Amino acid sequence: MSTLKGPDERIAVEGFYEDVIPPSEEELKLLEQLPYEEEKIRKNLELKEFLCNATGNELKKRIYLEPTLSVCGLEAGELYQGPRGIVPHRAWARISFYLVANQNPVKIGRQLRNHLDSHGFEDVEVQMLGYSYPVKTSVNIPERNMLEKTARQVYKKTLVIEPTQLGAGPAIAIRRAWADMPVVGIGPGNSSGNHHAPDENLIMEDYLLSIKHMIAFLFEMGEENGNDGKTFGK
Repeated sequence: MSTLKGPDERIAVEGFYEDVIPPSEEELKLLEQLPYEEEKIRKNLELKEFLCNATGNELKKRIYLEPTLSVCGLEAGELYQGPRGIVPHRAWARISFYLVANQNPVKIGRQLRNHLDSHGFEDVEVQMLGYSYPVKTSVNIPERNMLEKTARQVYKKTLVIEPTQLGAGPAIAIRRAWADMPVVGIGPGNSSGNHHAPDENLIMEDYLLSIKHMIAFLFEMGEENGNDGKTFGK
């Protein structure tokens, strides 16, 4: 495990970053404008500091734009069969990569295998338990103006745009079926929603407003494409 990352959190697997698409100037601009309550989040997570003491725009770049490698769990030896007088010969680790656009999870798996072999760990078995392909949509799509307009109509506020989604999703299935179709996510998640945690929550008002936003967006798309609005209004 110690060979996989350096003290700066840079992933040391050879070739890992070679397919990463650099962020555009517009993405960096949006990231600078993106509100991120880092002190509140740090205190809620009971952290002394974020990794590498990152803060401000550097922290947001790490969160939104960089691929990651996490060690999710470790287990070694014999733990469950009562007293044993043997020297155990097995150990397990589960790791997780979160990739960014243009990285190929199958290729990353091969690179991991090559990395272990080149460091003398040919006897370590690697099993890929699952993967998904990352997908990227430009922040400058024409639909962005419609999203921003309808957000102001529904929320009475300016739309906050995140350049990437922090997690996996079904976008690759859409992209494979319709190669040029932009994929965006809008929804009612809140900053204290504790996603995937036992106390995950959703604010009802946010949920209702998000439905109204989607309806307004579809209506706007209909008008933009020459529809009289009647179909979307039913």
